[in-house]
Formats: sequence, C-alpha cells, structure tokens
Amino acid sequence: MTNHELLLGVIILVAMAIWLIRSWWWPFKACPACKGRSGRGRGSSRSSYNRCWRCKGQPEQVKVTARLISKATGKPVRGSKEK
Repeated sequence: MTNHELLLGVIILVAMAIWLIRSWWWPFKACPACKGRSGRGRGSSRSSYNRCWRCKGQPEQVKVTARLISKATGKPVRGSKEK
C-alpha cells in the first residue's frame, strides 16, 4: 500500500464516522415532499390547508442511518417519543 492509498482510506473512514455521528445527534430530516413546510402539501395557502401526502403533517422524518443505528444499539432514536 502506498501512502496515497492509506491517506485516502483514512479520509473515507473519517468521513463515514462524521456521517454516523451526525445521524446519531441529528436524527431527523425535513420531509422531501413538502420540504419541512409544517407538513403542508403543494398548493396550500393560509386559507386552504392540506396535509402533505408523504409525511401526513409531520414535517420531520427519521433518517435511514439513524434508524439503523437505533436498531443496532437497541435504543430508540434520539428525540423520538418511543421508549
């Protein structure tokens, strides 16, 4: 192995560690359909309101990696209402 390959491997491992730590500390993401707009669907205005078809009015969704970490550790996702 050359020094460049070793350095590249270390950089990839550090990036993956940062990604997993961020998924643990900040497990929620904005709904991709309504972009976190309070769970409102397209065409909603102040007078007419409809719920987003994807998140059903809950604008935060759990990231896939946070769910995997939760299953691996046996603990609920940080900030969730699960016990």
